[in-house]
Amino acid sequence: MKFQHVTPRVCAALFALLFTAFACATARAQASTMTTNENIPFTSSLFNPCNSDQVTFSGTLHVVNTMTTDASGGTHLKTHLNYQDVTGTGVPSGITYNVRTVTNEVINDNDGPQSEMTVISTVKMVARGPALDYYMRTVIHITVNANGETTSTVQEVSIECRGRN
Repeated sequence: MKFQHVTPRVCAALFALLFTAFACATARAQASTMTTNENIPFTSSLFNPCNSDQVTFSGTLHVVNTMTTDASGGTHLKTHLNYQDVTGTGVPSGITYNVRTVTNEVINDNDGPQSEMTVISTVKMVARGPALDYYMRTVIHITVNANGETTSTVQEVSIECRGRN
């Protein structure tokens, strides 16, 4: 086998290439976090079972997402959202509602089939006037094991009509 002479310039270039490859591999092994914060105008509707109104509302949806990638390659997402200055009108009653919601979601997804997710959400439609207010709370939790099998599922929804009628 015959070796060729390697000049210092070629040796430096090879060293730089190897250093870059090593640095990239090291960067992948470090945790990183990215956060977004958005305000999104929207329009939606929701049925109010307390008085059979279909409530169409609009305002601003505030969303904060924080995504972390850990040193093992797993991803972890935390989402917080809430309505800001959201009002709507019920049909057929014509009642004006202030609509509030807070939702928190956490998703942990390891580098593989194992994961878990939890969502907790509260919606409040507060009527201006004599109608009942509508409150709904939702809890969802799902766990998936390392074999990709769902091992736990929790789904709870509670609805209340509060106030005066």
